[in-house]
Amino acid sequence: MPATLPLKAAERNFKRVVECLQQGESITLLDADGQSLALLVSLRTADREPVEDWGARMKALAEQVDEAWQGEASAIKTLSQMRR
Repeated sequence: MPATLPLKAAERNFKRVVECLQQGESITLLDADGQSLALLVSLRTADREPVEDWGARMKALAEQVDEAWQGEASAIKTLSQMRR
């Protein structure tokens, strides 16, 4: 998809233009003189797989953090002190 598009072309193919925009992409719409007229930005969210078991996912993440932690105090102790 081009980064710019004449407004007339966008009007003729608006549905296709919007459907082709991916997450975070934008198209500048140009008037008949080639001047920027509007910015069309995709608000589409990223496709993500649903998480079935949040508890298991958080436990796995905690284990990864624990394995990578290099501080003298535990990660939990450090976070607790930061919250005070």
